[in-house]
Amino acid sequence: MAAPVGSTGKDRSALLLFTATGLPIIVAVTNLGLETHDMTSGTASALVGAGMLSVLLFPVIALTLRRGSSDGGVRPPDKEHVPTEG
Repeated sequence: MAAPVGSTGKDRSALLLFTATGLPIIVAVTNLGLETHDMTSGTASALVGAGMLSVLLFPVIALTLRRGSSDGGVRPPDKEHVPTEG
C-alpha cells in the first residue's frame, strides 16, 4: 500500500481521494465512445462533468480528512526519504 506506516484510517481515505481523480482517462474513453457511436453525447457530457467534479472536490475533501487526522495532517519528514543537497 502507498500509505506510510502508522497512517490512520483518515490518512488512508485522504490518499484514496487524492489518487481517485481521473479526468484524462474519462475524456479519452468518452471520446472513443462517441467516435464509435457506443455512447450518446449526453452520457459523455455527464461522465466528463462527474470527472470534473472529482478533480475539484476530491482534493478538498481529502485535505479536510487530513486535518481531522490524529496528527492534524502534520507529520515530521521521513529522514530516509528527504532529498539532500549535494
